[in-house]
Amino acid sequence: MAELHQTRIQIKRLRYLLEHFSPVLAKADRKRIARLAQLQGALGALNDVVVATTYISELPVDSEYAPAHELFMQWLQKVKKVRRRKAVRALKELSRQR
Repeated sequence: MAELHQTRIQIKRLRYLLEHFSPVLAKADRKRIARLAQLQGALGALNDVVVATTYISELPVDSEYAPAHELFMQWLQKVKKVRRRKAVRALKELSRQR
């Protein structure tokens, strides 16, 4: 998932560069900047849950808390799926826009 994080950083840099020139860009280009911001946010939210999942999975767990830990890990996996779908949708929206 390091690639995901690097992709988000590159999108952020591109967005900042385009925002700098936004006063002279066409309306369609300014809409692309907004779509880049949406994609950046979706990738950031996905990265957050990936990092959380990794961190939580590496923590030692007392047997007393194992069931709660397992439920939390399952919940994180569901959240990750939802956030992945949102990121894919944001990417599709960006690529569809002309």
